[in-house]
Amino acid sequence: YNVDYLLIENHKNQRRVIEIIIIMMPLSWLYIFSILKIKSDLLASYDFLTKLSNRRAFDKRKDSYDIDTTTAIYIDLDNLKKINDTINHKEGDKLIIAFAERLKELCPKKHIYRVGGDEFIILYKGNIETFLTKLEKVFLNDEKELVLNDFSFSAGVVEMRLLDVFSVEEAVNITDYTMYEAKS
Repeated sequence: YNVDYLLIENHKNQRRVIEIIIIMMPLSWLYIFSILKIKSDLLASYDFLTKLSNRRAFDKRKDSYDIDTTTAIYIDLDNLKKINDTINHKEGDKLIIAFAERLKELCPKKHIYRVGGDEFIILYKGNIETFLTKLEKVFLNDEKELVLNDFSFSAGVVEMRLLDVFSVEEAVNITDYTMYEAKS
C-alpha cells in the first residue's frame, strides 16, 4: 500500500511540475520577448557611428520639447559627398564623428540627433547666442583634429517662441528651409 501511494504521489508531483512548466513557458517567452523588444527599440533609435540619437528617436521625443524654451537648429555638413567620392567614405565617417564630438561638447547629447548621412538636428534649451558663439569658436579654433580644418557646414536656426509655430516638427521644417537658404 505504501509503495502504491508513493507512486501515485510521485505521479501527481510530476504532473504538477509539467503543469507549472506549461504555464510558465509562455510567461517566460513573453518576458524574453519584452526584453528583446526594449533592446531592439533602443538600437533602432541610435546612430552607431556617432553614438547619437537618430531620426526615429527624434520622431518619438519631439513632442516632449517646450516650444517656448527650445531653439531648433538644423545643420548640414557641406560637401560631404565630395569628400566621400574623392578621398573615401572612411574619411567622410571620420569627419562626421569629429563633428558630432564637437556638438557633444556644446550641448547635452540627448538634444542632438543625426537625422541623415550629414544632417543633424539640435533642440537647444538655453541662450542661443551663447551657443552659436561657442559653436563658431569650436570650429574656428579646431586644434584637436586636422580633419575639421578645411571644413564647413550650413545651419538654420529658429527660436520657436519668436515664431507662430505649433510644433517642434513645424519649427524643424522651417530650420531645414533656412539651412538650405544659407547654403545658397
